[in-house]
Amino acid sequence: MLCANPDLVMFGVAGLIPAPGALAAFYQSLGGTVLFVGKPHPPMFTAARDQLGRPAPERILVIGDSLDHDIAGGRTAGMLTLLIGSGAHRATLAQAHDLPQAIKAAAGAAARMPHWTMDHLTW
Repeated sequence: MLCANPDLVMFGVAGLIPAPGALAAFYQSLGGTVLFVGKPHPPMFTAARDQLGRPAPERILVIGDSLDHDIAGGRTAGMLTLLIGSGAHRATLAQAHDLPQAIKAAAGAAARMPHWTMDHLTW
């Protein structure tokens, strides 16, 4: 099985619903083999770097709202990372009195710690 999204749940109209990662996990529990290609897995970041002409990883900025997917994947690939606080972690970060400490606590490990953060991104 090829799985482009490892999320176990996602937001639907009526709340959280199973996501592709849940099906992949079930398939693995039956003995199946799953190839993960979406964030945070390396094939996605390798393909993006290839599309950019293979610059040094530290010349690429991964911008995202998920510590688990965008930031962890970018850091594993050796890329710089920027966390957008108005996304997946908005509830946690919006309530924080000490934002740097809240981000550090949410990240839990250096591999998920963003290089930089922004409140929101509009374009």
